[in-house]
Amino acid sequence: MPENVHPPASDSDHHGAMPPTVLAQLGEYRASVNLLDNAILSLMAERIRVVKNISALKREHHLPFLDRKRWAALMRNRMTKGQELGIDPNFIRVMYQHIHDHGETVAQSHLGDIQFPPSS
Repeated sequence: MPENVHPPASDSDHHGAMPPTVLAQLGEYRASVNLLDNAILSLMAERIRVVKNISALKREHHLPFLDRKRWAALMRNRMTKGQELGIDPNFIRVMYQHIHDHGETVAQSHLGDIQFPPSS
C-alpha cells in the first residue's frame, strides 16, 4: 500500500466511542447478514447443479444452450420482481447477467468441449 494511503478505519478502531448497545445491535445485524449470505451461497450451489442438469438434457436432445426469448422474459420478470422488492433493476440486470454468464461457463466445463446447436 502506498505510504500516504491508509486502510479505512474499521469498527474495531471506534469501539471505545460506541455504546455497548450499538455494538450489540451491529453484531446482531452482521450475524443476520452472515446467515443470509450462507443461504444465498447454498441457493447458488443448487442453481449450478440444476444448470448442469439442464445442460446435459439439452445436449442429449440436441437443443440450443440459450433460448433468447426465455432469457429476455426471465430478465424482465426478475427486474420487475426486484423493483417490487425495492431493489434497483439495474443491479438485478447486472447480477443476473453475471449468474447467466457463470452458468454458461459451468455448462461448458461440465459437458466438455461440445457444440450446442445455434441459439434460438
